Amino acid sequence: MSLYQSGYSPVRGARVEDVMRAASVVSVAVFFILTVSCNQPASSERTKIQTTSPAPSAPPSDTAVTPLPVSGAFLVDADLVPTEGYKLNTKTSDEVLTTLNQTSVFYNNQPKAQAPLPTNITGCLSELDTTTIDANKVSAKIIKNLDVSNCVKQLTDPRLTINSLTATLKVYMYLSCSSGDVSGLKGKSFTSLQDIVLGKTGCKEGTFHLQFLSEQTAEVNYGIIPTTFKRRVVSLDGTNALTGCKFSVNNNIETRADDCINFAKDDYSFITPSATLSYYDIYKYKFLGVTSDASSDDNIWRSTGKIELSVDSWTGVVSFTGANTSPTYALQDSASNAAVTGSLKVAAPGAELLTPSLVGLK
Repeated sequence: MSLYQSGYSPVRGARVEDVMRAASVVSVAVFFILTVSCNQPASSERTKIQTTSPAPSAPPSDTAVTPLPVSGAFLVDADLVPTEGYKLNTKTSDEVLTTLNQTSVFYNNQPKAQAPLPTNITGCLSELDTTTIDANKVSAKIIKNLDVSNCVKQLTDPRLTINSLTATLKVYMYLSCSSGDVSGLKGKSFTSLQDIVLGKTGCKEGTFHLQFLSEQTAEVNYGIIPTTFKRRVVSLDGTNALTGCKFSVNNNIETRADDCINFAKDDYSFITPSATLSYYDIYKYKFLGVTSDASSDDNIWRSTGKIELSVDSWTGVVSFTGANTSPTYALQDSASNAAVTGSLKVAAPGAELLTPSLVGLK
């Protein structure tokens, strides 16, 4: 049974393993909601809004073409490698294929999730309604630190008694545009990040850099066993050098440079009076010759190229041969030496994306 699955009943004197599984429900679901929602393809309505020609405006002043300060990024090299003292989580072939099918990095237009977000989450994230993008002609930026403790509390398994809980989320986004004009992004909401990723910004050539950092500590009781649960999750859309990913858009065809990556690492620990267990999940997707055709919402997959990947102990490649042809995969597990091949199946992000084992990055 995965650390993220349940289906058990709380009892007095519960096993440490049960406490671990229950405590894991005190998740950074907020992080994954934001990661998924901010990185999904734009809907047709958003695309129409973004592709509408802007109204004529006066020539920009000198200050309008001065890039915004690039300071504010917070990830470091150590965030991109396994954390010392933590054990790598493992997945079966079925679990890793579910992960890939639901991961938005492979999609040009991924189907929407069927289940809406819980209303309590929508409400407790109301601060995002007033979080807007700062932009001028050549750059756009967001730096935001959020206290999401109340959101996480509302998502916590009610069988757990929360003694204390703190949860924070840091966001850094920087778009640099060397050809085009992104000043139309100024004042747009935080959720407009999803359109930036697709190049629906007026920028024809530039770099895009997105970082998330979620940290959480909770003191809980499951039955009579006190447990400390700690989690730190990082996510990057950029390069291994922690710089922006180069992209270009020409006739609705988006191309990314071969050093572009999507990356996420989830460190989590369970500490009880009798045991301390620390695990990590790690996800890396590297673009090689990848293009996407944004001319139609009917184009489901990326069009050409391949994405090399590592998902926990699995490594492999997903190859694209057309926007409406299912990409093929070839994967191997270093833990079991199992190998699988086949084609991805179209899938919405799904409710499972609220757990860290199914990060969806775009």
